[in-house]
This record gives sequence, C-alpha cells and structure tokens, in this order.
Amino acid sequence: LALNSDPIDGEVEVCVEVLDEQLSIVSPPGGCLVFDQFNWDAGEDVRVRGVPDEVHEGVHSGNVSISVRDTRRMVYPGYESLPPRYQSINILDNNCPSVAPRGQASTPLGACSTLVGAMCVVSCPAGFAPGPNVTLTCYASGEWSGEVPRCSSCLAGFFRAGSNCTTCSSSLSCPAGYYRGACLSHSDAACQPCSPPPASARHTGGGVPFNIDQCPWECSAGYYSSGGGCVACSTQPCAAGLYRNSTCTSANTPCNNCTALPLHAVYSSGGDPYNVDNCSWSCESGWYRSAAGVCLAAGNAVVVTSVSARTLSEGAAAEGHVLMVELQSSGPAPASPVIVALSISDGQATVTPASLSLTALGVPVAVTVMVIDDVVNEGTHATTVAFSVASADAGWDALPLSGITITITDDDCAPLTAPSNGALSGCTGNSAGDACTVSCNADRSPLDPTTS
Repeated sequence: LALNSDPIDGEVEVCVEVLDEQLSIVSPPGGCLVFDQFNWDAGEDVRVRGVPDEVHEGVHSGNVSISVRDTRRMVYPGYESLPPRYQSINILDNNCPSVAPRGQASTPLGACSTLVGAMCVVSCPAGFAPGPNVTLTCYASGEWSGEVPRCSSCLAGFFRAGSNCTTCSSSLSCPAGYYRGACLSHSDAACQPCSPPPASARHTGGGVPFNIDQCPWECSAGYYSSGGGCVACSTQPCAAGLYRNSTCTSANTPCNNCTALPLHAVYSSGGDPYNVDNCSWSCESGWYRSAAGVCLAAGNAVVVTSVSARTLSEGAAAEGHVLMVELQSSGPAPASPVIVALSISDGQATVTPASLSLTALGVPVAVTVMVIDDVVNEGTHATTVAFSVASADAGWDALPLSGITITITDDDCAPLTAPSNGALSGCTGNSAGDACTVSCNADRSPLDPTTS
C-alpha cells in the first residue's frame, strides 16, 4: 500500500481487514500501516494468507477491505473522507476431495485427511478386486493418485455368487480323465476333460496338479509305453525252451525260460501258443520218455532224478541241496548192491551221506549238500558233487554218473585296509553281519567315525 499524496506534517493510518474466514492477516499485527511525509509513497506490505481447511473447494477467493482508520495533524484535509476499498484475492486449494465409498461397499480404513501428501487406505470386501487394501495419495494438484475402486469385479481365484465373491474350488480333485479348469466370472471351476491319451491307452487319474490338463495314463493290455505312445507287445514265438509273457508294461514282452524240463531232457521248441509255458522237450540219447513224463535210462543207470536247489548262500546254515539218487533200468534189479560214492574235492561244501548202497529200482535216496561258510571273499563261485559207481554185478559196475554243479553266493566282503590318514578299530571280521569302524585323523574329514 502507498498514498498518492504527501500528508506533509500529518499521519494517515490505513488498515486491511479480512471480510470472511478464507483469509487471515500475517503482518503487520492488526493489518494497519501508518504513513507520513517520509514514507507516504514508498509502498508498505500487508501480508495475508489462505486459511488451511480440509474442504475441497478448488480455486476460490477471499475478500478484504482497505480503509483509513485515523488521521493526525493533517494540514490539508482529504484522507478523512475516503471510502473503504474492497479487494478480492484468489486462493489455490491444497485439499483433495473427501474419499467416499462407491460401488461394492469400498470403505476407507479410518478417517482420511484430504490435505496434500495425506494417504487414504480403501478396502474392498473379501474376494473383490483390486484387493483388500488400496492406498491413495493426495497430490499437490488437489487430485488423488487414483480413483476409489468400485469393487465390482472379483479377484483371480474367485467368482461372483450374488453380491459376494466366492473362492474357486482349489483342491477338489476330478475323476480319472478330468482336471479342474479355471473359474468363470460367475461360476465355479468345473471338471473338464483332459487331452486324450495316446492310442491304445486309458487315463488312470485326474489332473496332476488337479487344475492342469495333465492326466496320467497307462497302456491297455497287450501294449507297452514307448516314446510317449503305446506299442503293441510282440506276439512272435520264442526260441526252443522259451515262451513270451502274455502282458507287457514298460518294455516289450521278454522271452522267459520254460519251467517243465525233466532231468536228462532237452527242449525242442518254444511255447505253443507263444505265450504259454508249455515248451516241447525230448529225452537225451540213451534215455526214453516214460508214461509219467520223465526220462528213464534205456539200460542200467544210476541217475540223479531231482535237485532241490542249484544255488546256495554261505552263512545259511540251515539251507542245503537235496539230491535224489536212484537206480533205473529197463531190465531186472541188480544182483548185488550198487555202491555210489559222493565227494567234493575243493572244500567248498560237504555231502551227507558220503556213500549210498542201492538195491531196488526206482527208489530215490536223498543226499544233502551243505555249503561251508568261510571268511574268504570269493564272489559268486561254484563247487561240484562227483560220483563214482561200483557193484559186484558186472551189469551195474562202473556206470557213468555226471557230477552236479552247485552255485554258491558268497557272504564275505573284501578285507578293509586302513586309509592313509586314518585307522580301523573294532573290526570283527569280513563276513555278513561283521562290523568295522573307520576313523579319520583329527585334521581330516569326516570328523565322526563311520561304522560299516
């Protein structure tokens, strides 16, 4: 403010007064200035400011009046009669609009300030988009950083059921050949057919995981899985002594040994049909097929008619081979006893009894072979039971009888050797069930001893 003429020796007091609640006087106190002959035209400031509130008004205005309050020692009249002057001042708002619910009942969490920089958290009901907590910030422009959400659609994993958003089925499995698809906007996820399995296959379960088009499958009978598809099992006949299984799963049907071959016989064909364990056989030279389906000697013979097992394990003390030895002949019984001596020369097993005295035809006598449990690591090895035949009856004396080979499964480990930076202790042996502790030196790993 300033005067437009010198008050000479007088003084003029001019005051600014706010006329509403939008403005307030900052300085000078009371809003009054005094002019005299020294400062009448210098220009003095009266500072006002907009009153902060939390009302969103946009750009608005406040009003002030400017009037002469008093004159003193005035020589020339004139200022006393000046009427008040009114001034409107524009005010830039620093408030955002109040946050109010809209749409599906989104509500502010607590009272939200509308001043610049204030933040307001808005929440949607469970399952509604964009989620439980949305934070809005009041910018200096008087606008919020985003719109108040309407909460009108559902989040992923939910579907609209009336006025609510309901969780989609998330763990219910579907029947074999089906998987649970995605939720639709207004319906739950439904079981949908999986992609078809390969030809000659069928589904064995629902989707894995439950919501993925990935149903397990298996090949139908007579087919096996290969390269992501099903291949027909082979129906080709096998070689003599072999037959093919009727089913296959993870590989083509292998040929297996037929199981009905008597002693002193050889196979002459494979299974007939190909998948039946009924391979044809015939007796070896010098033997004939009896009505009972076994091979008998064409003349006088000492034969081993059966073997209970051909593989034994060391350490199985109660286990043994049982050999059935008998006299066979297409003629009369021997006039004198036939003595059969049995022996094992390598010390791997024992035979009991070591000698048989046979007189009657077709009467089998049992012989037991027991494996000796040693402490030598030999791996799988074998021994042979040898026979010799003698009789005062020349027709039965010195008859040939081939030895019987027995396979032995070893139960011994190779002896342990202490490591270069460690030691062995508490070693009880190297047979099955024995133990030995290996310890590393203090500066070596592992620190804890290992017992095997």
